[in-house]
Amino acid sequence: MTMGVSEPHVTVIVPSFNQARYVRDALDSIEHASDRPVHVHVVDGASTDGTVEILREYESMPRMTWTSRPDRGVHDAVNDGLRAARTPYCLVLSTDDALLPGSLDEGVEILLAEPQLAMVFGDAEYIDAAGRSQGIARAREACLGSLLAKSTFVIQGSALFRTERARLVGGFRPDRPYVCDSELWIRLALQWPVRHVPRVWSRYRYHPQQRDTQRERIVQEWWELVDQLRPVLSRRMRVRARVGGYVTEYRYGDPFSLRRGLALWRCLCVDPRLPVTHGLPLREFALPLRWCGSQFKRRALRIGRTSTAGPSDVSVP
Repeated sequence: MTMGVSEPHVTVIVPSFNQARYVRDALDSIEHASDRPVHVHVVDGASTDGTVEILREYESMPRMTWTSRPDRGVHDAVNDGLRAARTPYCLVLSTDDALLPGSLDEGVEILLAEPQLAMVFGDAEYIDAAGRSQGIARAREACLGSLLAKSTFVIQGSALFRTERARLVGGFRPDRPYVCDSELWIRLALQWPVRHVPRVWSRYRYHPQQRDTQRERIVQEWWELVDQLRPVLSRRMRVRARVGGYVTEYRYGDPFSLRRGLALWRCLCVDPRLPVTHGLPLREFALPLRWCGSQFKRRALRIGRTSTAGPSDVSVP
């Protein structure tokens, strides 16, 4: 598809719900992310915290459209944006995240030069609720195996993809709302090459209200994804997907659970290169031992308190 310089190349889909505190930062960042015109499509889920009033302030922003009505979550909002998009490329930016200047232009140039690519993605800066930097999330190699094994993590706001190819693979799947972005990247990589650019393209905000707090649901949905993909994966890719499942259990598991520690050892049995490919510190593999030591200490303390209890410590019915 050939487009003039004055025509939008990218639609930035902005799913929104009750994040009035951050929405201005997100919308302002889009204006500086490209020298070309950009279509901004905000899909709000009937926010009640003042978000709608802020969106009205931005109605004069060139090529911005927005809606506000009840929906079924982020996947519903993104798919609405995909259906409405009339540009060759799309990017999904949550209202609590932000783009960095020039990021969209850089991604567009790569996709224009390499038509075989389905997606190009960069790195991201982690920030806290107040916008303070917490470090850089640097991705590794870009291929199907690394996405399945979760040795590469694609930050949503740093991923520019071809609109039509995302539609062809089904967009954001409603049956797995908590891993729908990761699933889209994998389904794209199943059919076409993807590429990583080692530069920071977005800012990813950590705060208590974000969806990543739904840890058990994320683990469950990832294993469901692995099971569904198994018939279309090669034996080698199925092994990579198992590694990704165990890595998900480790990253999103209860920090004090034995299951989280054992997940690392299961990974190691499947892929001995794990500490290198995923950048995991070796001390993390001592988690099961620390858990056992903690349980032993608790039991010893309970036994000690029971053995030293005097007559006054015993309740009489």
